[in-house]
Amino acid sequence: MKKIFYLLMLCSLSLPSHTSDSTKLFLGSIKFPEHIHGDLCLYYKGQKIQPEWSSNNTVAQFSFLESKYTHEMFILVCDNISYQTSQTNTVQCLQAADNYQCYKLLAQRTENEQGFTECSWSVQKCTLENNNIPDNTFIFLFNPTFIDGLQVQTWNSDNTLRVLPTINIKSIQTKDLTRTMTIARLTAIDIDLLHSKVLPQGS
Repeated sequence: MKKIFYLLMLCSLSLPSHTSDSTKLFLGSIKFPEHIHGDLCLYYKGQKIQPEWSSNNTVAQFSFLESKYTHEMFILVCDNISYQTSQTNTVQCLQAADNYQCYKLLAQRTENEQGFTECSWSVQKCTLENNNIPDNTFIFLFNPTFIDGLQVQTWNSDNTLRVLPTINIKSIQTKDLTRTMTIARLTAIDIDLLHSKVLPQGS
């Protein structure tokens, strides 16, 4: 069922004109247990990512451009981030709050039963050194205790895109889900000042 979902997504996608031979479109999604309303706080390399919602508002789809030579990435879910600055007020690094879940992704190739090469990610939970956030980290501002792990997706090695693992949200009470999204939105007010807004690719 997941492969059908992504196949439809790929067939309907038109790549933005500013892609180049050195970049690929990275696609990802966040799956919620029920229909929700609200703004998600998603960030990547200084940009606030604007997701698109499925028709039933249970799956948020996001995308961004990244170098095709990127074979290592991180997905970080935390309830707050701070930043370290130099004496000239230049941001040197971002730091996650102590309550976080971080996953290290390594691109890999495997051969399926039909003999075709498929690409995917190996996923491993990791600890951030001094809570410092690596540059190539996709950040989801959300209560990390509500994360039900990642579901790895595959893509054809000839594709001009890569499919990130789906972030699954646990089945929790609606009031708890609404509360954690509200808290994230309030926390993000200061964080948004450091990130430019990026619309979904291809929109």
